[in-house]
Amino acid sequence: MVSIRFWTLGHLRPRYGAFHLTGYRLLADSFHAFAILYLLFNIWRTKSCFGVSGKTQILYVTVFVTRYADLVTFPETYSVYNVMMKILFISATLITVLLMHSIYRKTYDRENDTFYNEILILPCFVTALFVNYRMEAFEILWSFSIFLEAVAILPQLDLICKTFHVEPWFKCYLLLLGSYRALYIVHWIDRYRQYGLYDPLAFIAGGVQTVLFVLLALRIATLKHRERIVTILFEWDSVLLRSVELLILRPTP
Repeated sequence: MVSIRFWTLGHLRPRYGAFHLTGYRLLADSFHAFAILYLLFNIWRTKSCFGVSGKTQILYVTVFVTRYADLVTFPETYSVYNVMMKILFISATLITVLLMHSIYRKTYDRENDTFYNEILILPCFVTALFVNYRMEAFEILWSFSIFLEAVAILPQLDLICKTFHVEPWFKCYLLLLGSYRALYIVHWIDRYRQYGLYDPLAFIAGGVQTVLFVLLALRIATLKHRERIVTILFEWDSVLLRSVELLILRPTP
């Protein structure tokens, strides 16, 4: 099988190199972990998962499980920090999915959360078979997870476009996710500047993900304007109906 292999400038990609925990990466990972726990906490706090796309959360579980599949081998390059964060991402997201489909399933908006995940999973997997760094199982899974994470937010965007509603706390969750991605891009730039290392696959996929988050933010920003228009129309409709009622019920002289 022919595979398109990317190489870093004078090095193998950073995944096989030393572990560089820069301030940007630490901050980005913190935002990411807090976003996942924040979502889980608010679903438990409100006893509802309405407005949350279970499809997107399933994609995130798939991303984490495939990306960190090599945890079972515990490579020497892994640090305790690395392992703990990866276990946190997998377990917390999996618990979120289980809660949405069990305890809080009655609040899950199945009617509108109808995006077909297969449309994203299959192309990402096929692409990973040909676009990767090494023709190894873990490498293909890693590339697949990178591509899938870039588009995993699409079911959530689709749900918001259908319902025209986003809870205030969920906006904070999306802001945390967007901040995590933005900080990781800064981390990649800083790592290239300091060590001459870069990961083209992750950088390109991260760019795509950033664009989708910008589109999501724009969509959410338009919701408030739309709600204002709907409110005005509803008020005018109420006034008009009241006027008609008064005319009909007004006693004749």
